[in-house]
Amino acid sequence: MAKEVLMPKLSSTMETGYVTEWIKKEGDKVKVGDPIFEVMTDKIAIEVEAYDEGVLLKVLVKENEVVPVNSVIAYIGQPGEVVDTSKVASTPEVKEEVKAEVKEEVKSAPVASTTSVKVDVKDVRATPAARRLVREKGLDLATVFASMQPSPRLVVADVLAFEQQKPSAPVINTPQATPTPLVDEVTFVPWKGIRKLVKEQMVKSASTIPHVTLHAKVDARELLKLKDELTSSTQKITLTHLVAYFVSRTLLKHPNLNARTSEEGISLIKSINLGIATALEEGLIVPVVHGADKLNLTDLARSISNVASKARKNELSLDQLKGGTFTITSLGASKVVHFNPIINFPEVAILGVSTTTDELRLENNQVVNVPVFNFSLSFDHRAIDGSPAAAFLSDLVAVCEKPSHVILIQ
Repeated sequence: MAKEVLMPKLSSTMETGYVTEWIKKEGDKVKVGDPIFEVMTDKIAIEVEAYDEGVLLKVLVKENEVVPVNSVIAYIGQPGEVVDTSKVASTPEVKEEVKAEVKEEVKSAPVASTTSVKVDVKDVRATPAARRLVREKGLDLATVFASMQPSPRLVVADVLAFEQQKPSAPVINTPQATPTPLVDEVTFVPWKGIRKLVKEQMVKSASTIPHVTLHAKVDARELLKLKDELTSSTQKITLTHLVAYFVSRTLLKHPNLNARTSEEGISLIKSINLGIATALEEGLIVPVVHGADKLNLTDLARSISNVASKARKNELSLDQLKGGTFTITSLGASKVVHFNPIINFPEVAILGVSTTTDELRLENNQVVNVPVFNFSLSFDHRAIDGSPAAAFLSDLVAVCEKPSHVILIQ
């Protein structure tokens, strides 16, 4: 008997999901443990493995089709087995998507190829190269487009084909022709995947939390020297690693910033679980290094590099995305010197790190060049007041400017 494949519920907050890719296709053999599809949860894309052996008999949902968790999305059974899908109830989300697709199909229904079809020039879709070639050939854009239906958009090859098929097509005197109005080409990108998660998280944070951001400048001379001294052939130490190390130690003195909020109140967390904002092509993701305050610098640097690498390869586990208590986001590779980071809800604070720049200072009656960078601390003013937030930031700047006083290599 065919076994149902369900849209899994992979986190406590997940209500819907969608298949980003069917790794197995209908008719493919499936073994227990084989990845059969990739699903986008409310946190990350994860490959889902098969619990049954046989053949993927039937796929019920298409890629990128949003369905509720626990919906039947496919069947696995024996070769040749017939699956009765008539009893599978359609979900409201699926119905809406089907309606949208039908509407789109009607809208873009092919038009029979004929030069008698009248097309308004403003309705013509064509590539810039095709429009240029039409002008150079002295042709009428609407006529060429109408003759090439059902092509959804005119390309250079269509214009060349029109010339071959219509050698006697009327040529318009270019100087007297009405100029073709320029039409902007628009690429629509729907909210989906990681970009959708970022959008929802940012809107929730910005609309819920009263943000206040404090800025502080850091003299980076000692920190850069320490970075170079600690970097070896087997372990690269970065400014982000050092900042994360000092943040985890400074938070022990300022526990009010190592917290999460809810409707009921503030939860102060004993363990320092650092979120490391990581930029991907699809959007921003924040993997978490748990117990950062228990790790020495070398182990912390390895852990940060490990979760960042897994994030870029889409190999993070759900545990590595949960439980963050304080987030660090760095724009050190950019030219940005100040920014106001948005708090990673429901945490109460986030630290932004800018790029390093040179600054001239007068020291001992001499002008010296000093490398500096800026901290930007955004905090939830419901949970923290300005004075304790400033005290944390001041202490962090102090240890970063004199790191040899507190660094511990275990």
